[in-house]
Formats: sequence, structure tokens, C-alpha cells
Amino acid sequence: MRRNKLFTAVPVLALAIAAGACDDGLADINRNPNNPEDVPVETVLSSGIWDVVANAGGRGVFGEWTTLYHTSLWPQHVAQSAYNDEDRYSPREGVNENIWEEMYAGALQDLQRTKELAQESGDQNLLAVAEIMQVYGFLFLTDMFGDVPYFEALNLEEFPKPAFTPQAEIYTDLLTRLETAASQINPGASATFATGDLIYDGNLQQWVEFANALRLRVAIRLANTELAETGRAAFAAAWAADKFDDNSDNADLDWAGTPPAQNPIYEQIVIGGRTGDFRVSATLVDTLKSLSDPRLPIFADPAKTDGAYRGLQNGRTPAQAGGTVDHFSWIGSYFIQPTTPSVLMSYSEMLFLGAEAAALGWIADDPATLYRQGIEASMQQYGVAQTEIDAYLAQPKVAYNGLPSIGVQKWIALYLAGPEAFTEVRRTGYPQLQLAFANVTGAFPARLPYPADEGLYNAENFAPYENVTFTDPVWFMQQ
Repeated sequence: MRRNKLFTAVPVLALAIAAGACDDGLADINRNPNNPEDVPVETVLSSGIWDVVANAGGRGVFGEWTTLYHTSLWPQHVAQSAYNDEDRYSPREGVNENIWEEMYAGALQDLQRTKELAQESGDQNLLAVAEIMQVYGFLFLTDMFGDVPYFEALNLEEFPKPAFTPQAEIYTDLLTRLETAASQINPGASATFATGDLIYDGNLQQWVEFANALRLRVAIRLANTELAETGRAAFAAAWAADKFDDNSDNADLDWAGTPPAQNPIYEQIVIGGRTGDFRVSATLVDTLKSLSDPRLPIFADPAKTDGAYRGLQNGRTPAQAGGTVDHFSWIGSYFIQPTTPSVLMSYSEMLFLGAEAAALGWIADDPATLYRQGIEASMQQYGVAQTEIDAYLAQPKVAYNGLPSIGVQKWIALYLAGPEAFTEVRRTGYPQLQLAFANVTGAFPARLPYPADEGLYNAENFAPYENVTFTDPVWFMQQ
């Protein structure tokens, strides 16, 4: 069963302090002058995990700059009630560069150092755990940007100007890495690095299950591409392996609730005094109301003015929508507590992936059953009573209706779950969203913009991408 221990340790600074993954001439800067070899491996591992999930700048996978300003905004889970440039598809400069730099030069470098220390000591379990988290970080980068430095990344001494790797090659290699990592772990062993394992506290069996569940996520990316058969084979193999059994296996980082170990949205938005900058999107609120969904009062707080659940249309300010910020629902209080966990992958997501694979004929399971189980798992994750779950599932409007119903319910379940809702809306086309009001592009965002610095420091390799815009589809969106 899952542990309840809350993380309280403070991570060290990232071991690599290069200004970016591809800056020319930074190999010497990448050497830590403070002798990182003497840093305990548990500390290096915890730093890598911390920075992947939510670094100090809020630009990790679950930081507020990643989630609220981009990957929960564009799939219309939330809307900007102030300074709504991103809501109208005009991302501010610099944020994308910081996300890129802090992932390459911070989180991934710490995890690379962890792998090196594990190899030196012969600790295959530690090596596999660091590898799984590094795969998670690379998956985030390629999902968000498209083709990225991959095979030549993280080694500036040998590759000061790393080549970009096509997404098709990245995804297939990530599948191989996850399969290998899962096979390397000895589930019955005692983890020597448990104090640095912020996800499972050294429970190696759960790391095996997370690796296989993550293989499902990666494999499904191939569904609408020329590598669909590769995806099918990889999915079927991972589905047959050890994977999540229930919500106790969810991969999450439990926050202690005291500085600096606080939920990143709480820390940056609530403590930062910016609770007026966002409201729940009308798209989500209206969908939940139409389905009589018991998660509505969990996902959203009632409007202060009249107690109604009312979402804000994406792209509109409260004044343009005919009210003040208090006329619209704020993010549900559950999600903005200092102890709210950051969920890297959930049991409900895994079930929805299985439902889609079954609908595609990739596995022999019944898609309708997995669909219902996915809804149930999502509601149980938030403590919804079984009587309410049963009543919800009994509604004809909730009944299984193929891929569209899976897409909508998965979108609901992925509320504020990092970038995954943004990725799945782009990949599946569900739910079918309307463009934001007064948007400046006439097209939905399809990726984060590439950092401008790549054109300065890695010009030759970046040349094929210099005219790529953030509305150009990434590879897995191709039909």
C-alpha cells in the first residue's frame, strides 16, 4: 500500500548551472565547483525529482507557469481573469525559455548525475528510478516543444551544440528505456535511497508499476501516427505487465505544507497574492453542470457574489463577461492547499488509456468497462461517495459512446494534472473546444514556442525550426 509520509527535506541547488541546454562554451560552467561527488546521492535524487515536478521558479511540470499559464489554460480547465495574454494565445516571452533551461540544466542534469553515481556503486535500483524520472522529464519536453535535443543532450563537453531528435525517435526510445528500467528493478530489495525518493519512499514495486503505466502513456502517443503498430505492441506488452492496481499506486509528490515544501500553485498563486488572476473556465464548469458531475464543488468554489458555480469564458475578462472577478468560480479549495499533492500519473488516467486502447483493438479488454472504471477511480481519488458515483454512472448522458466519451471523461479527470490535459486534447481532439474570445492567432496553441536562444547558441541545428510557430502541430497530432 501507498505510504503517507510527507516530504520535508529541502533539495540542493541543481548541479548544472548552465544557462541553457545548448549554450556554446558552457562546458566549464557545467562543472560544479562545490564538488558534487561529495553530495549524498539521496540529495541529488531528491533535487532531480523536485525540479522535474516543481522547481523554485514554478516552471517544473506542475509549476504555476507551466500549468495555470499554459497547460491548464489552453485546454480550458482554467481562464485568466487578469493579464490574459496567454488566454488569447499570446504567450509572454521568456517563460518558455525558462522552462526549457531549468529542465535541461537543472532537473535532467541532477538525474543524470544520480545515474552516474548509481553506476559507480552498482545500484541498479537507483539507476532505474533515476532513469524513469529522466524519461518523465524528456517526455514533458518533447510533448511541449516537439523535436528537442535528446540523444546528444546532457553532455555539453562532447556535444556543446546538440542535435534535435525527431519526436518519432524520441518516443520509441523512451519506450525502450522504460521497459529496461522496469526490468532492472528488484522489487523485493530494500532501497538504499529511500530518503531521497519523493514519490514512493523507496517502494520499488511501485516504481515498477509506475514505469509500466508510463509506458502506456508514451505508447498511446503513437496512435495517430505512422508508428501506430509500434505503439500497439508496446501498449499491449505494458498492459500485461505489473501496473497500477488502485489509487494507492498513483505517482505523486506529497507536499509537507511548510516552506519550501509546499504545493507550487499554492505557493506562487496564493502566497504570492495572485488569486485574482485565474478563474475556472466556463468550458469545464458548463460541462460538469451538464453532466450533474459531483466533482464540480471539488474542482471549483462557488462565486463569492451569489454562491453559483459560474465559469469564465476563455479570452474574456470578467468585465467583458458582464461581472467582476467575484462573479466567477475560483479554483476549488482542495487544489490550492499547501499540502495538495502533485500527481505525476494516476490510476484513473491509466484506465482511460486502457479504454482507448481497447476501443482501438490494441488490447482485448472491454472499453466500456475500463471507461466506467476510469470515472470511478477519478471520483474516488477525490473522495466522492460511492452512491454519488453510482448515480453518475447510471445517467444515459454518461454512458460509454466510443472515443469521444473517453476523451471528455479523461479531460475532466486530468483537471490541473500538469500538462497531460493539454497533450491529450491536442492528440485526440476531445473535447471539441471553441477558440478563446478575442484570440490573436485564429488557431489553438499546439506547443510551447522554441526558446529564441537556440537560434543564437545552436544555430545550425536549430535552423530547421526557426520558423516553427506555437500553432504548428507536433508530430503526434498528425492524422
